[in-house]
Amino acid sequence: MKKLGPGCNEEGWKCEAKCVGSTRNGGVVGCGAPLEITRADLYFVLEHDISGAKCKVRFLCPCGVESDMLDARLFKDLPKKIDWIAKQKIADQ
Repeated sequence: MKKLGPGCNEEGWKCEAKCVGSTRNGGVVGCGAPLEITRADLYFVLEHDISGAKCKVRFLCPCGVESDMLDARLFKDLPKKIDWIAKQKIADQ
């Protein structure tokens, strides 16, 4: 087998996604902007409903709206949202 590029659990990858919003709080609608997303932009949140807890992978658009990534199973070892926010604040200083 020949590896053609980095996998989703490696640093250095990027993909394209749109700001579409999330299913949380009744479905907040995003701005629709196309974005280049890297692993550093992603974090996970746990949502609870009648069926139990679900792990969602999200990113925060510059417009201020959180959007869901479509296939959360691809992203392992991501920080929790609170840890991701703390890291962003440190990087901005």
